[in-house]
Amino acid sequence: MKITKIDGISHKKYIKEGKLVKSTSEENKTDERLSELLTIRLDTYIKNPNNASEEENRIRRENLKEFFSNKVLYLKDGILYLKDRREKNQLQNKNYSEEDISEYDLKNKNNFLVLKKILLNEDINSEELEIFRNDFEKKLDKINSLKYSLEENKANYQKINENNIKKLKEKAKETFFTIITKTQQNVMII
Repeated sequence: MKITKIDGISHKKYIKEGKLVKSTSEENKTDERLSELLTIRLDTYIKNPNNASEEENRIRRENLKEFFSNKVLYLKDGILYLKDRREKNQLQNKNYSEEDISEYDLKNKNNFLVLKKILLNEDINSEELEIFRNDFEKKLDKINSLKYSLEENKANYQKINENNIKKLKEKAKETFFTIITKTQQNVMII
């Protein structure tokens, strides 16, 4: 069994049949779900605040994580765009300075100038966002691989509802009871 996981969608490949349990309705919404995956939250570029050696660095990284968790990159017609995921919170309203971000707070120092401009609320064009293109290409490859895997394994895209889970539990109990009965019969026969 091989498990492929991308941003919360996991798909287990079995020899005969695969399963994907993520959709909330009975219809196949895999294409929409996979297209929703083609976004990148910018907080993934900030180092883990818990690993900071100094308290000052930890607090700064926590603030950066919270700020950038609202910023999302998405690809539309081959062009990268930046948008807010939700309404601005208190950290978005705060005026940041250059001291609020350090290149040591980032996992990849190549993104520092662009993330700094975003933090300082400067204008960003799509050409500057091209620095994130490689990350999108990698994610797109993973999504295409997952899509191919789902098609190849004729995966079930539907959500298992409560009744089915109950039936499965009852069937498991029934099977367990049958196994116990058979073993008891075998013991009695011997």
